[in-house]
Amino acid sequence: MRKLQYPAIYKHFKGMYYASMGISEPIENVEGMAEVLEIKHTELGTKFMIYKKDDKFYHDVKESTDTLAIYRSLYDAGSYGRPLEMFLSKVDKEKYKFASQEYRLELVEILKNDEKVEDRINQTIEKFNNYMANMKDMKDEEKLNNAMALLMEQQTLINAILLNRR
Repeated sequence: MRKLQYPAIYKHFKGMYYASMGISEPIENVEGMAEVLEIKHTELGTKFMIYKKDDKFYHDVKESTDTLAIYRSLYDAGSYGRPLEMFLSKVDKEKYKFASQEYRLELVEILKNDEKVEDRINQTIEKFNNYMANMKDMKDEEKLNNAMALLMEQQTLINAILLNRR
């Protein structure tokens, strides 16, 4: 069975990108736990809090009995929870005949825990400076693709930094 990698970047079979943040387990008593993130449950459409204790994520069992994959959108500020089994499931090829991916969400990049954030930031700044210096020689589609890649990388860094501060 597949396992959720985090923090990491996943591509949804419909083309959008997401940063995985972790797994949240349902728990009966959230008293005394630190609220860290409000999410929207993708299947229920409800919003509720995710809590953190001892570097693990939890949510109130009254909100959802599912173990949830917690992730953020890289195209807006949305934070989501999806049942873990669904997050890791295969695409329903009967329903989505156009889908080229095997899985609903496929791993694109894992952020290494031993990688220094400062080094990653400096690499991203260098890539941005190279992009700006070479932009005038690029075709429009190439500019857009490079800009999107830089934005995804920057958002991934921001998400990893924010998550580790909580």
